[in-house]
Amino acid sequence: MFSLGDGAKFWLYTKPTDMRKNFNMLSGIVNNDMRQNLYSGDVFVFVNASNNMMKLLRYEPGGLVIYNKRLDHGRMHLVERIQEGDPTITPLEWRRLVDTIQGIIDDPRRRLQRLKALRDVQMEAYLREAKNI
Repeated sequence: MFSLGDGAKFWLYTKPTDMRKNFNMLSGIVNNDMRQNLYSGDVFVFVNASNNMMKLLRYEPGGLVIYNKRLDHGRMHLVERIQEGDPTITPLEWRRLVDTIQGIIDDPRRRLQRLKALRDVQMEAYLREAKNI
């Protein structure tokens, strides 16, 4: 129950997705647009147009599960929006998904705004804790 890992297959829906969509609407995208079997146990990844929200849909024994992530700052560098004629689905590796959610990108010269904000929050908490000692 509630398990994700590198043992599953991940499928990225490359078109921007309205994050107000629920279980039924996302299931419809999987069946109709992606042409995949919803009950296969694969994980289907949806990202909004702003690249700051992500939903993962998966069938687990007993029913569907949605994992939802909304960033406080910055954007996910996961989706290069498709050009006309390109497929709407692409396989995705577990490590790439985790790196994207954590803000890790291939090019170390680029900094993500949300990582700086996270470091600032952690430093603030550390300083507050140091004052209480």
